Amino acid sequence: MSWHLRCSAAGASAVLIVGLAACSSGPASSGTTPGLATGVASRSPVASASAEASPEVTSTTLPGASSPPAGSVSVVFAGPPPHFETKALSAPAGDLTFALSNTSLAFHDLAIGPSLYRSLATSGRVAVGATAVFSVRGLPPGRYVTWCTVADHAALGMVGTLTVR
Repeated sequence: MSWHLRCSAAGASAVLIVGLAACSSGPASSGTTPGLATGVASRSPVASASAEASPEVTSTTLPGASSPPAGSVSVVFAGPPPHFETKALSAPAGDLTFALSNTSLAFHDLAIGPSLYRSLATSGRVAVGATAVFSVRGLPPGRYVTWCTVADHAALGMVGTLTVR
């Protein structure tokens, strides 16, 4: 699907084309679990008000967890419409582990950030019926927003909170 927007200013025109990836449960071109990149890792600096060096948030997603690790926070992707079964998550400070489970009809992921659409860590995509373990290191205590980055899922209500204490 593409949207075309035409603007004209002082006789000139510009075209903006925005493409959206469609949700599907089809297999991905790589990896062992359809719709999920194997061993996805990401890094993102955490904004800091001090002059000191900012801590770095790192994350890893491992597909196909047969049972959730001890102490992990359970996140269930559900739908339609796309939503988290539990919108308010809480976890102790330190290394965080999330057990992701997708019971919906589309693939999903989990983003964590200080505000919507400002991600510090994002999991790999989890296919329909699949599970994954999402590990996050370096996330300081505080209140965060969680959302799914797939297409318009956040706009449809797939948004929640995470309190790290």
